[in-house]
Amino acid sequence: MAIELHDGRYNTNIEQTEEEFKEKKSVDNAYDIIIENTYLGQMGQNVSARVTGNAIIYTVSSFLDAEIGNNFNIAYHNNSLNVGFRLFVFDAYKVVSMNIHALNFFSKLSSSAAEYNATICFVGLTFEKTPEAFKDTLEDSGIMFFDQM
Repeated sequence: MAIELHDGRYNTNIEQTEEEFKEKKSVDNAYDIIIENTYLGQMGQNVSARVTGNAIIYTVSSFLDAEIGNNFNIAYHNNSLNVGFRLFVFDAYKVVSMNIHALNFFSKLSSSAAEYNATICFVGLTFEKTPEAFKDTLEDSGIMFFDQM
């Protein structure tokens, strides 16, 4: 939401804790609009996996941040590597953007997959709201990008 507002030329403040929010909210006439409750972040971030042929396809959506490491089943992924899967596709059509924490997670995932001669691909990921340098960094770590499945 903050990215969209920023793109619309609005200045936004995002508070990390409820205490910070209450403190900032209490200042009279400091803000034109205060958004307290959203559903953002409650529906994304879950990573589902399915097997198609000889590939594991993970579906990711929403804004990817540090939570991707918590919601990704690394034990399932490592087991898939151990039993011989070598192609891992991230279906990212519904990903809005990612931050540096997600970038680091995927870079490490790719590095560990390289030990098994495995390939990680992203399908449908656009970089409209993500720095283009992120794509270069991910490509440097061995991740491939495709427009469609």
